[in-house]
This record gives sequence, structure tokens and C-alpha cells, in this order.
Amino acid sequence: MLEIDSALAPWLGLTGDIITVMAGVLLAFDAIHEAAQRTEVQKMTKVVEARELQKIRMKIKGIVAKDHDGVEYAYVRRSSGRALLGTIVLCVGFGFLLAGRIVEIVKKQI
Repeated sequence: MLEIDSALAPWLGLTGDIITVMAGVLLAFDAIHEAAQRTEVQKMTKVVEARELQKIRMKIKGIVAKDHDGVEYAYVRRSSGRALLGTIVLCVGFGFLLAGRIVEIVKKQI
């Protein structure tokens, strides 16, 4: 039968707590910088739409931006990448928490 160390559950839980808090901070950081991002989008839109620069291709965050929609898409794409990373880290943290709880339950039944 599988032998489970009783000290494993608290460590799994603590690891899950730490990872979950890190994910929360990452997601909060992204939300807090939404206002600053809007200001950046407005500034970059003025630059992209300037008459003198109409023939120049502007690349923002790897996206060619020709107008306001292109600029906004570049910043939304960056923000969605952060949100995806935060969600993945959050799921990993919850996985560790769940593993800790399962180890506790299995240990009590042995």
C-alpha cells in the first residue's frame, strides 16, 4: 500500500497558499495598471495617426498598428497574456491546496 508522510500535507498546503497569493498579486497588478494602459493607448494613437507618420509602419508589442484599433489591440493582447499567466499560476496554487487536502483525508483513513 502507498505510504503517505503526514508532514507532506502542510507543505503542499503552504506551497499552494504561496502560489495562490502570487497569482492574486499578478492579476491585481494587471488590473491596477489598466488606467495607465489607457493613457498609453491614447498617446500611441496620436503618434500612429499623425499625418507625418502615415507611411511608416509602427510595431507595438509585436503588432503592426495603423490606427486606434491596432494600438488598442496591442495593449489588450499584452494584458490578456498577463491574465492568462495569472490564471495558470492560480490553478497551480489551487492544485497544491487540493493535493494537501487529499493527503490529509487519505492519511486519516489509513
